[in-house]
Amino acid sequence: MADTRPTPLGFLGALRLCVLLLFFPQKFIAAQQADVANREGYKEGQEEEHGAYTVRRAFGYSLLLVVLFGGGGFLVGMGLGVCAAERPRTIDVSLRGLASGRRFELQT
Repeated sequence: MADTRPTPLGFLGALRLCVLLLFFPQKFIAAQQADVANREGYKEGQEEEHGAYTVRRAFGYSLLLVVLFGGGGFLVGMGLGVCAAERPRTIDVSLRGLASGRRFELQT
């Protein structure tokens, strides 16, 4: 039977494995073989974390990524806004229409 127990791994460790898989497949295979060797020492009756905590952690990571990338997009947008001398008029009208909720009344 296959060993379906998850290897305890943090977010950065999972990110590292994804990068290895995409860009360095030989190193990923070596890491997988090292993981298999480490699994030999696992106790058979090792307790697993309750599924509620796993789902909660997944939502936390999702929220963290949304906030980080949203903040990064905001900073890039602010940087581009400083670099650009003037925004096109259509963007101004569209943004005002979205903010006021009258998107369909404004025809650009």
